[in-house]
Amino acid sequence: MSWTCNDPSVVLAIHDQQIAEHGDANAVRAMGLLESARAWPARLEAYGERDAPNQPQPMRMG
Repeated sequence: MSWTCNDPSVVLAIHDQQIAEHGDANAVRAMGLLESARAWPARLEAYGERDAPNQPQPMRMG
């Protein structure tokens, strides 16, 4: 399987659009979490299935 990650500017534009539509704080709380979430598919492709049950899952915000 091949993964495609959106450019950070695209992700932030989608975020801004959602904030404008639904309201909330107009900022990303932690850019590191955004980058980690964007990198998750590439790590999964590179290393395969999670091999430990306590390995972290992608964080769900909201």
